[in-house]
Parts: sequence; structure tokens; C-alpha cells
Amino acid sequence: MIDGIYLYKLINVIKEELIGSRIDKIYQPNEKLLIFRIKNNKLDLNKLVISIDPNFCSLHLSSISLINPDQPTSFCMLLRKHLESGIIVDIKQFGYERIIELSIESYNELGIKTLKVLHIELMGKYANVILTDSKIIVDAIYKYPIGVNGFREILSKRAYILPPLNNKLTLDDKNINKLLATINNKELQDLSLSTFLQQHLQGFGKKSMNDLIELLNLKDMKIGNLNTNHLISLRKGIIEYREALDVKNVNIKYETDTAFNQFYFNKEIGQKKQILNSIVNKQIKKLIKKANIYKDKINQDTDSENLRIKGELLSANLYQINKRLNYVDLENYYDPELPIMRIDLNEALSPSQNVKQYFKKYHKVKEGKKQSEILLNEVGNELDYFNSIEVSINNCNDLMDLQEIRDELESIGLLQKKSKGKKPAKKLNYLRVELDNGDIILIGKNNKQNDYLTFKDASNRDLWFHRQDYPGAHVILKSIGEPNNESIEKAAWYAGFYGNNDNLDGVTVDYTFKKHVKRHPSLKLGKVFYTDFNSIYINKKISQDK
Repeated sequence: MIDGIYLYKLINVIKEELIGSRIDKIYQPNEKLLIFRIKNNKLDLNKLVISIDPNFCSLHLSSISLINPDQPTSFCMLLRKHLESGIIVDIKQFGYERIIELSIESYNELGIKTLKVLHIELMGKYANVILTDSKIIVDAIYKYPIGVNGFREILSKRAYILPPLNNKLTLDDKNINKLLATINNKELQDLSLSTFLQQHLQGFGKKSMNDLIELLNLKDMKIGNLNTNHLISLRKGIIEYREALDVKNVNIKYETDTAFNQFYFNKEIGQKKQILNSIVNKQIKKLIKKANIYKDKINQDTDSENLRIKGELLSANLYQINKRLNYVDLENYYDPELPIMRIDLNEALSPSQNVKQYFKKYHKVKEGKKQSEILLNEVGNELDYFNSIEVSINNCNDLMDLQEIRDELESIGLLQKKSKGKKPAKKLNYLRVELDNGDIILIGKNNKQNDYLTFKDASNRDLWFHRQDYPGAHVILKSIGEPNNESIEKAAWYAGFYGNNDNLDGVTVDYTFKKHVKRHPSLKLGKVFYTDFNSIYINKKISQDK
């Protein structure tokens, strides 16, 4: 997590770029994230990210692009009302604490210029964003009465009070003298220097403290082992460290953006995968249960054969049965050894009615088997379809791809649509690879992309690839001339291994011209059957020059 020292260095770099910038648009993709789109010709990263996620509290400039909710939150609407079109006039950090004030000038409904302050408290699980006007709270992401917070009220129309701060020291000369005087305390002699400094200096997290200790060249040193020379080096090193904080390192801006994007997308993707997988897995379990029921019914076919034989034997021996019985023993001439078969009878029925009863049961079981086989085939197609969705989810590392899978689940009624309005058509996020020889490989990463590439994008002369007997990517090879072996091998590699996390060294991939690929009769998205195909065994270690 970003500590106060890191935040100080970061604000030192972005402060000049932010001051004078106009807030163009405000978004709140989730409860713990605010994004201000900034207008300023000097900015190469035009979004100000405010994250109060305890795992990555931050304020930084970013290039991040996210899917925003259809309906903005009430806090987001309030910020839009008060801050959109406003100018950032100052950004200030309290010492090295993770508390920042963003001052914004804007005009109210009467056209009067106002100064609003956004208090950004990046303090782990206590993080919050609070908007104030003349030090009076307008609103906050998290509101607390005094009984809950224990120290201060965070409610509208209450005075803003800083959160409780510790008495740690900043790095100015006066405080460095205080710090060195404290070292002589006999009770601290067994304490490590790094622990001591972290307890007494403001804004230092573990990483920043490690950087300082490394600069001081006093790693693993205990307070009791420090001599006069060590103390001189310590004072000098802290002053050098403080001066270095004010040296602008532009790279920190991009490093923070990269680190946050990776954190955010990994977290978002993980959460969305979990939601989609739970829905798909639930459906798969239902289908497996259905399949087992149909299999049991099909396995009852041996009973139907016994019913037929009994009916046939009774019918052939009716002349011998001249009264109503509980059972009859007859020679089974269907068995070469002609054993005696005992056939149970319904005493309330006549012999001929018993024959009809056996044939009726036989036809019922037989018809049940036939229907079960049809239904089992349908369930099998459904299972193949949902298994393919599960593979797409597990292989996915892109929010746009996950959104396409969500759209697919919405279209089949497994997820409720977020909005009733018709969504604008979006370009599908399939992968495109251009080879050195000019050939192009297109790779579908989910059923929507697979269906589009196979039946809308590909021409009949394009080659179509798919891993044999496994749900996965549809791959299209568009060749300038006749497809050569190298292009075929590369396309087959993508079909066999793209996105798959299995440990196989090699797989078999089928390929054919697109004209030989047809939609499956089940009409499930991305499900096909194909003819006139060749197969190729592909080794995982084949080099891919992308």
C-alpha cells in the first residue's frame, strides 16, 4: 500500500500539472473509486484517480479506462453538481500523512464563485472522501455519527475535523534533533533502528523505511549499538533523504499508474470471474444431475427386454392358463438352455389382460428410453455450451471480454439485464495477430467472438481452426495467397494453447476451410460441427512471433 512518504513524492510530481486544470467529468465506477477526467494541455495522463480501497489507497494521474455504472451514485451526482467544470487551485498534503486537500474553484447556481475542498483521507480501512464548503461538510462517501466513529461526526452540515493524528515527527531540522535526543532513552536500547524510526517518523511504511535504512547503511542495527559516528551519519542521512524527496522523479507517476491498473484489473477481473463462474457452475451442476437421471432411465432398458419376453411367453401359452393365478412358470424358449421363468401375474386380471399389461409396461419403458436418449443428447449439448463458457471465463484477463460473456448470459436469461434500453453495438474484443508474411490470424476469446469470427467475419476460403474435442477459441487464418505451413502452424498454436492453463506439452488441432463449418443444430452460440478437416499435432514450445 502507498505510504505517506510515497504520496509526498507523487504529489510533488503531479501538483504542478493539476493546479489550473479543469474538472471535465466525474465518475464513480465503484464505492471505493472516484475518477476525475481532467482538461489540461500539459497532461499526458488525463484522469485523476482517487482510490480508497484499503489494499491500494491512492491519489494519482492515470490513463485508466473503465466501464461505469448505468446509474451514478448519489455522492457522484453531488460531486458533479459542485465540482464539474471547476478549476483545481491547490493540492496540499498534511506533512507526510496520507491526508490530502484538493481545493476547487467553481460557480454555484447563482453564478457566484465558490471554493470547495475535497478532503481525501487515504488511511487504509478508515479511508474516506469528504466534500466541504467553508469547512462545513457537504457530503462524504462514508458518513458516521459520533457514536460510531468515536471521535468525530462525518455528517452533512457538521464542521469538518481532521481524523486523529499521531505525534510522529516530520523530517525538518528541529524534529531531527528531537529524534536524536530520544535515542538516548535507556528503555529503547534493544529496539532495532528501523522499528524505532518507523515508530517516530511520520509517513513511513515498510518500503520507505527500508529505503531510508539502506541509504543510512545501518541495516540490522540496534539502538544500543549506535555510537557517536553512527548518530552523525544518521543525522546526515535523514537530511539527505529529506532533500531527495523534493527532487522530482517523473517515473513515479507512470509507475503508480501501472501498479494501480494491474491491481484494479486483477481485482475486478477476479470478482467478476467469481460471479460469472458461480452462475455457470450452478447451471452445469443442474445439467449433470439431469444427465444422470436420463442415464438411469436408459439403463433400465434391460428391464424392458424382460417385460417383452414375459409378454411373449404369456401370449404363446394363454391356452394353458385357464384360471386367474398369482404367477405362472413357463419355459423360456428365448434362452438356448430353455430355463423355467416365473412370471408374476395380477390375480385380478384375466390371462389376456396380463399379457396386455406386460406389453404396455414394455412399450412405456421403451418409449421412456427413447425420450431419455433425446433429452440426454440435448443436455449434452447444453453441457458442452456451458463448459465452453466456463473455459472462456477462466481464460479471461480482460474486462471487455468478461462483459461480452455477461452479455451472453443476459441474452439467455441467466443474468438480469442491467438496463432496459438497447445497448449500442460495441466492437468485439477479439485478438488480431499480423504475421510477417502479411497473413492475419483472428482469435475468439469467448462464444460471442467465436460466433462472430466464424459466421460473420470469415470468408469461405479462410481456414478455420479449433482444438480437437475441447471447448476453446475459434481461430481464423486469413492468407494473402495459399496458406503456407508456417502460418497454419501458428494459427493452430493459438487454437490449441491460447488462454489455456493446462500443463499439456502438445495438443491436436483440427482445421478446415470455413465453408465446411456449420452451426450446430442446437443453435448454441459458438457451437459448430465441421467436415472435411485435417488434424495437426502442435507442441506448446513452438515460438510465437507476435
